[in-house]
This record gives sequence, C-alpha cells and structure tokens, in this order.
Amino acid sequence: MKSTDGTLSSTRDQAHERAAAPSRAAKLRAMLHSPELEFLMEAHNGLSARIVKEAGYKGIWASGLSISAQFGVRDNNEASWTQVVDMLEFMADAGDLPILLDGDTGYGNFNNMRRLVRKLEQRGIAGVCIEDKQFPKTNSFLNGERQPLANIEEFVGKIAAGKDTQTDPNFCVVARVEALIAGWGMDEALRRAEAYRLAGADAILIHSKSSKPDEILTFTREWARRSPVVIVPTRLLQHADGGVPQGRDQHRDMGESPGACGRVRHAVRGQRDPRHRDIGQR
Repeated sequence: MKSTDGTLSSTRDQAHERAAAPSRAAKLRAMLHSPELEFLMEAHNGLSARIVKEAGYKGIWASGLSISAQFGVRDNNEASWTQVVDMLEFMADAGDLPILLDGDTGYGNFNNMRRLVRKLEQRGIAGVCIEDKQFPKTNSFLNGERQPLANIEEFVGKIAAGKDTQTDPNFCVVARVEALIAGWGMDEALRRAEAYRLAGADAILIHSKSSKPDEILTFTREWARRSPVVIVPTRLLQHADGGVPQGRDQHRDMGESPGACGRVRHAVRGQRDPRHRDIGQR
C-alpha cells in the first residue's frame, strides 16, 4: 500500500509540475519578446524535430519549404494543409519545444485561417506565421520582380480571424511581410507591417533577397520596436567559425528577436555527395 501511495503521489507531483510549466505558446511568446537575439531551427518531421531539441535549440521553425520538400512536392501549396498539420503532430510528439509553423498564406481565406488555428492549438503548436502572398503561393526566391501580393484589407481579415479564434492567449500569429522580397519597396513594407500590427499580429517577419543586411536594418530602424521582428536569414547572414552568425550583435541591437534558420539544403547536398554515403557500401 505504501508503494502504491508513493506512486500515486509521484504521479500527482509530476502532473502538478506539468501544469505549472509554461505552455509551448508561452515559451514562443517569451522568445518573441526576449531582449536577446533568439534562434528557431528548421525542422520538417519528427526525426528532425528531435534532432533540433537534442542540439539545444529553444524552438522550431516548421518550414513550409522543407515540409513540402520532404513530401517530394513543390513549395506551392501542393501539400494540403491537413497533411502539414498531420506532420506537425509527429513533430510536437518528438519533444516539448515550441513550434512556429510557416503557414504560407493561411491555406485560403479567413475561414481557412480560423480552422487552421483551431487545429494547430489542438496539437499543441505554439504559433503560425502567414505571409501576404496570394493563394496558392509561389516561392519567394523565384526569379522576377513585383510578385503579386494579397490585398491589405483581406490579409488584415485573416490576422483578425486567427486572433479571434485562438483559445490560448499566448498562441502567436506572426505576419510575414513580403514587400521587400517581392520588389514592392520599403515604404510598402512599412505600410503593410503597421496595418498588420494594428490588426493584432504578435510579431512581424521581414524577408529580403539581399545577401547584405542593409534592407533589414533599414526596416528595423524605421520600425522602431513597435512590435517584435522576426528574420529568416536565407541569404542574409554568413556563418563565422563555430556556426555563429556574423552580425548577431548588430541584429540584436536593432530590436530583432528570433531568427529562423533552415538546413534542408545542407541535408540534400550531403545525401548527393558520395563521400557521405554509408561506409559499409564501399
């Protein structure tokens, strides 16, 4: 009987500790508002999510490009949103890190956004980032300037729908401004970012095709810390020895909080390189 009581007591204590621990959404919100430059590492399935956790990162960027790639389809909404959500469930089960989904355009209109937020919360996903492109989306790095963008009022409606739907107050909706990378210019980027902030977006993600930080630094200077800023250093940051991005202090000082880093291209190169094949086959 004593052993049983001890087991029951231990179980209750563990349940109490879990209840007292911050939710994944609360962890992501804390990262967004951190005074330090935080990092989310890309993951696209359960295995890569476990690797990110074991590598010591504090959060996961569930990249739309990488999730599409692991399905073997283009980054063009060819994978359905339900397939993406199913994969996120495996990723969430692989650890306890907060996951920010790269949710493309929200997979449709404001009604699709409502349903997406409900399903993400049911699976313990901490937040979603949606971009102001038209549905179905095109990859931001396709050649050509002036890619079409969504109507501002329509996109504001999606943000508001997501915020109205969430039940966890810490669930985060991040608005990704594509004006710079799509060739619309700085004034348009700032105009859109402010509209999205006023609609309730918890943070602004700003993206650039440039390999130099000038555009991003100009944006953050003009933005003046109105809300958290997220960057995706696809071409922006070069890595110094030890994998630490150059310019880290500079970006922290400009008020940027998380940076989302992807590694799927390195994995593809590794698999194609015969030097990395199983030594037992040689």
